[in-house]
Amino acid sequence: MIKFKRGYNKKIGDFLSQFIPRSKGKALDVGCGEGYNSIILKKKGYYVIGIDIDERMLELSKNRCDKIKKVDVRKGLPFKDESFDFILACDVLEHIHNPKFLLKEIYRILKKDKKAIIRMPNGPLDIFGKGWNHVHYLSAKEWDKMIEDSGFQIIQKTHYFIIPVIRILLKSIPNELLRVVRK
Repeated sequence: MIKFKRGYNKKIGDFLSQFIPRSKGKALDVGCGEGYNSIILKKKGYYVIGIDIDERMLELSKNRCDKIKKVDVRKGLPFKDESFDFILACDVLEHIHNPKFLLKEIYRILKKDKKAIIRMPNGPLDIFGKGWNHVHYLSAKEWDKMIEDSGFQIIQKTHYFIIPVIRILLKSIPNELLRVVRK
């Protein structure tokens, strides 16, 4: 069982864990934040590099990642082509003005036939986005097209709710989790 400080992060972690394959490879946690998702990757056997633009988040995640690096993803990812066995990008794309550029960078550094997980809110129904600095409010269909146009093949799509009260009150605003593979 993965241990988290907060109930919200625990629910996300428990849900996310089921989609991450075990490996002894190298994983990248894009927008690693406090490193909670990095814990999952490490427990699955990966050597984890966590990147974030926020130095406070990197300080919090330094004991949860094998390596941390300050990176502005809007300028590209400072890694060699096909250098990662798994990439996790949760709740990042909706915060940047050119998410397609980042998707192409993720594609570039992911090894051929390897998988990534990309998670984002379901745009037009994203009632919390304005308070969380979201700059994109794309529908699931629009996100899917952008991801496929970036070279990925969507192999699994899951809609889910993390906050039970929201699920009960507003049944039509799920987050979207995509498992993709580099073709």
